[in-house]
Amino acid sequence: MKHSYTICPHCGCGCGLYIVEQDGAVSGATASQGHGLGQGQLCARGWTCHQLAGSASRLKTPMLGEPGKLSPASWEETVDRAAEMLKAARDKHGAESIGVIGSSRLTIEEAWVLRSLAEDVLKTPHLDSGARLGWVPLGLPNPGRYQDIDEADLIMAVGVDLLEENPILGARVMSRTKPAEDRPYVSPDISHQIPTEPAKLVWVNSRPSDLAAAAAVRIQTKPGREWVFLAALLQKLAPGEACRAKGLDQLKESLARSQLEKLLAGSGAAAKDASRAAAMLAAAARPLLIVGKGLWQQEQAGLARAAVIDLALMTDRMKVMQTALGANDAGCGAIVRSDGGLSYMEMIEAAGSGKLKALVLAGEDPLRALPGSELTAKDLAALEILVVIDSFSSNKAIPLARAVLPMALPMEKAGSFRNIEGADQKFAAAVQAPSGVRGLDDIVSRWAKTLGGKTKEGGQAKLPETRELLPLALPETAGKDPGYILELGTAYPHLQDGELFTEGTPHLSREFAGGWAEMHPDDIAELGLRAGWRARFVTESGKLEALIRPNPGLLRKTIFMPLHFGANALAPFRYHPEMKAPVFRGIETTVEKI
Repeated sequence: MKHSYTICPHCGCGCGLYIVEQDGAVSGATASQGHGLGQGQLCARGWTCHQLAGSASRLKTPMLGEPGKLSPASWEETVDRAAEMLKAARDKHGAESIGVIGSSRLTIEEAWVLRSLAEDVLKTPHLDSGARLGWVPLGLPNPGRYQDIDEADLIMAVGVDLLEENPILGARVMSRTKPAEDRPYVSPDISHQIPTEPAKLVWVNSRPSDLAAAAAVRIQTKPGREWVFLAALLQKLAPGEACRAKGLDQLKESLARSQLEKLLAGSGAAAKDASRAAAMLAAAARPLLIVGKGLWQQEQAGLARAAVIDLALMTDRMKVMQTALGANDAGCGAIVRSDGGLSYMEMIEAAGSGKLKALVLAGEDPLRALPGSELTAKDLAALEILVVIDSFSSNKAIPLARAVLPMALPMEKAGSFRNIEGADQKFAAAVQAPSGVRGLDDIVSRWAKTLGGKTKEGGQAKLPETRELLPLALPETAGKDPGYILELGTAYPHLQDGELFTEGTPHLSREFAGGWAEMHPDDIAELGLRAGWRARFVTESGKLEALIRPNPGLLRKTIFMPLHFGANALAPFRYHPEMKAPVFRGIETTVEKI
């Protein structure tokens, strides 16, 4: 029996594990006892990731042809023909007619290769990553580390459902914040013990969870309005904190002009809870703030980012951990580019308008990942050339492509992943890739011979540190409340923008047969519906039928729906003008009886 070390390819936790082979066949996965976060634990995604190697949806054969009429071809012919098509587009329309979008699940080395493809080979400024969908650059001098969870006396989880999105990180936080009589948990398999006093937990989100039940302060907001709580914290902390960062007077002025009591009421949060949380933060010696993609996937993503930065700089001692860090932070460099290049969703728009003629997708599926899937499909169909490089045949962009190339899975190659705490974790190839499946570096190297240019070796792309407080231009209201408000998010074991991996795992894909919508029981009754019935959900972008599930923990007039079953069709094709992150939360919705 052979055990080969690798890193789980799913979320930013980057748990260490071993792929088990018996008699030459991949048969299982086992956790690494010495990994800094997992310490012998894996979630269902990690325990089953070995199934990806033999998945029925693996893409193993290159294809060439016209959209909808692809035929198998040799690897060499497909790579060379794709390069010729990209070169023809560049010669005819210019380098800026080509875009490149990579997956946030690329290794650091692959991300650098993709960056070099855009900059040094294609000569295009249009490079972006799937990391755009759930991560924004903060550039804080004191990023959070896993050890900070054990040392923190206060943990604040804001805009993130840790147990759904990052289960092992969530379990670590839950262990740290358990009442003293329930700790420490000791077993022969888990060395993780925390002998100190439990940390206090402040939970701020829209959808309740088991982690919320353990919180000392539980603040439930309407979807996408957690930023109001952060602004309220700043207002209450500003007079008492001995802040050394520049911009304090300007921040105080912007907060003084705002009507935070009115904003809090519109967010669903209670002012007394915000005051209590502020008092706990002021008294904390080692606070840790954990934020997730929920903060960025809403209309006020810029305000949320500014508030997180201001809290970290104002308190000085606060560490901030962002759950969506990954290879692109190190590999593709600053996601918000400053050289005039188009962002992920801007490239899709440019394809529809005719500005972008050719697009390379490396491990990314915009039809699953982006809001407004119907409009996205039309925009992609307008391209002259679409090249898809992926590990799975279930990528919905493949029927629109003219060239399709299979790509090796992370476990089938050597590389490194950057995890949530910013550590680079190296690994060797744990299993052999299927015949005819190559790495991204092989494809790009061959393209360089046809397109000209030379790929550069990887390095470290460090974001500039943020040292000044940012003023907050707060709106008069927290948001519109026209009726029902929809939130699209993650439902474990699936993972937002990672469905190709979870769907490629039989034991995960069978967990759910289809989508559903969670609603408050009183709302279900008011609409004349019942739990278990199907209803039609309608937005400005589209409509979708889904099974109704009661969730008494939700606020009235709010709806939660997992993204994994085509619900992105309900989200308008809209993104934040500065952060360029999509809007998946706070969507105006009507519910129709079928």
